[in-house]
Amino acid sequence: MFDRENRVVLAGFVIGQSFQFVFIIFLTNEFLIKRHSQLQQAYYYVLYITYILDTLDNIAWFYYEAVGNKVGDIGVAISHVFISYYIYSIGTSSFLLSLNRFTAVAYPSVHLKFWRGKSLYIILSVTFIIPFLMEVHALTDIDCKFYPFVDKCESKTLRNLLIRTVYNTTLSVAALGIVTVAVIKAPKHSSALAKIERNTVIYTMATSILVIAYSIFYYLSNTNLSTYVVVYNIAFASFGIHQYGPMMSLLFLNSVFRKRFLQFLKLHHFGVVKKRGEVTTIM
Repeated sequence: MFDRENRVVLAGFVIGQSFQFVFIIFLTNEFLIKRHSQLQQAYYYVLYITYILDTLDNIAWFYYEAVGNKVGDIGVAISHVFISYYIYSIGTSSFLLSLNRFTAVAYPSVHLKFWRGKSLYIILSVTFIIPFLMEVHALTDIDCKFYPFVDKCESKTLRNLLIRTVYNTTLSVAALGIVTVAVIKAPKHSSALAKIERNTVIYTMATSILVIAYSIFYYLSNTNLSTYVVVYNIAFASFGIHQYGPMMSLLFLNSVFRKRFLQFLKLHHFGVVKKRGEVTTIM
């Protein structure tokens, strides 16, 4: 069952996942039901994928923590495989979002051609495939992949964790470099659209920094048991903020996203959204 150090994580999991479910339903509505939506763009598709993968990861983590270290339990085995896959995906998605913001801000004409049609499908496919390829090396010992907590797997589990840490940290540092160059190269427009694009760069930078923090602290929590509880909670606080903090910040940084979200919640009936489409505070 849940250990003491996981209770704080569980509380954050319940709160964050509750909001995330709402965002998933909202974006599903925008993508599949709305015929034309301003959110039907590559940037939001990537966010949508990350929300779904994180939800599946939360379900896997919840199952594992509830059941415990049960060798032979197929649910535990599947949970560990997916959790490992998801951890690789956070660095991949962080890098992909930064590349998207780089082209949107620095090269808008290239961006419109690159992030749609067949090229978009290829990019999204590669995003799914790369984390899987990073996991291939661990399949040489399938037992340790399914049940990494057993004593004989300790060294292999720590090695795999180090590989994930280096992978996510490297991609996130590269992501920070890319968005920094984007900010430098970006034309100094003052339009509303340009402001939104710059704000989404802030979102991407925050995500990348928190991925780095989570990756490093989680690795350290597994290498020094004397400080495990403290460092573990720091790691998962970084992870929770990385996933749910920027998600909520979209409502403040992105007026287009905010407008569509408030309309989805039917808050325009209470005067939150003006008839001309502006989003204002509730009076």
